[in-house]
Amino acid sequence: MVISGSCAACRHRRKRCKPNCVFKAYFPADNPQKFADIHKVLGARKVGEFIESLQASHYSQSQCQEAIESLSYESSCRINDPVFGIVSLLCALEADLHKFKNQLDIVNKEIEALQATDAVLPTNQVAAPEA
Repeated sequence: MVISGSCAACRHRRKRCKPNCVFKAYFPADNPQKFADIHKVLGARKVGEFIESLQASHYSQSQCQEAIESLSYESSCRINDPVFGIVSLLCALEADLHKFKNQLDIVNKEIEALQATDAVLPTNQVAAPEA
């Protein structure tokens, strides 16, 4: 029997959601996929232990929420790419960064070349039109 006020974790595991459920604050019932992804990668026990360790370390509620969001994102990346997970995304971003730095270097060299030619030409002398 599923209680209407249960969290996504308890619904996924088909358990009664207790008032002191560690999952309730981080996995609301309106987003069941978030817990399903984490459960598929890590399992409910490890996630519960992770949440309890965060709470025991006296992190703020917002810091705990950010950690769970990060865990959720990493889990969804691992599901999409089982071999590399989030590393494939990081490698792609690093390659993009390298490419954009190279493009920026090229543009800066072009700007320097244009500024050098402007410095050679006097700006107050305008060529007279030929008749």
